[in-house]
Amino acid sequence: MTCEEEILKPFTATNGHVYAFEMKDQINFNQQLSLITLDESITEIIWKTEDSGVLVHTRDEFIQVVANAETHKRSNITKYWTLKAQVQSATTIEGIEAITW
Repeated sequence: MTCEEEILKPFTATNGHVYAFEMKDQINFNQQLSLITLDESITEIIWKTEDSGVLVHTRDEFIQVVANAETHKRSNITKYWTLKAQVQSATTIEGIEAITW
């Protein structure tokens, strides 16, 4: 459960702003990215940040935020896979207990 909890936490993008990333936020990111991919005339995206409220993002900035969101999610999934492998290869209770998120 920790992996999912970590994924759902807000993340800080490379633009320095903090973004919510609960399931509804992930859906909204994907929908907005689909829209700007389909309509190149969209040059600005208004998006809520956790640290500075609602901000105007350029198209490229928003795409970078979405890429940062994927990095946030992927890094937690990778950590989960690594820890799972460690648990599976542990040979003692102490070895298992020493593995923490």
